[in-house]
Amino acid sequence: MKQTFLTLGILVVAIPVFIICGVTLLLISILLPGRLHSAARIAARVILVSMGVSVRIKGKLPPDGQYILMANHSSFIDPLLMPLVLRDKYTGIVADFNFRYPLWGTLLKRFRVIRIDRKNPDQAIENIKAAEQLMKMKGYNIAILPEGTRTLTGKMGPLKKGGFYLAVNTGVPILPVGIEGAYKFKPKNRFAFHPGVVTLNIGTLIPVEKNNTREIPALLQKTGTELKKLSGEKI
Repeated sequence: MKQTFLTLGILVVAIPVFIICGVTLLLISILLPGRLHSAARIAARVILVSMGVSVRIKGKLPPDGQYILMANHSSFIDPLLMPLVLRDKYTGIVADFNFRYPLWGTLLKRFRVIRIDRKNPDQAIENIKAAEQLMKMKGYNIAILPEGTRTLTGKMGPLKKGGFYLAVNTGVPILPVGIEGAYKFKPKNRFAFHPGVVTLNIGTLIPVEKNNTREIPALLQKTGTELKKLSGEKI
């Protein structure tokens, strides 16, 4: 009962904060588009703090060059964590249902987030190609949660191949980032929030050989192993 009241109290604070931050980002995207990505990093931290989440970052981002960030997916707050470990211009790849929510969906469009319809493989392939163009022509870094859905057990599920095709097609290395503590804060199958510390453990770049699709199974296995280690999952 105590956790339920705590959760309701957090929601009373966090929902208005999210709306204010969201509207502010929309205005920045119109008036100062060059500041959008840096502003989003600040907004993400503010929203997370309003929910009682303290974020620690361990490890360092690559000093230069593009990367495809891949992280484990254990909580609804994971997308809010991504701007904290993405440099320069960035976007992501998410399931299409995220675009149904009024303010959130509009923000995703402003950030040129790529939508994936899990039920339409052909469309998914076209959207991966759109992500490739953003990387090649616009220099974007991209974040992907390759499990595709949140874990129900705290352990990582199997990784989808779409992001790995993106890596191979562009030759851009993969940066594994383990999210530790988000599942404890709020898993998919629990209503209550448990405020606390979430740690982002930045791994080392995994090199990718461009256009070598035969490399995908090995990349998938290596990335999965690294994400388990970085997220604190016992292997």
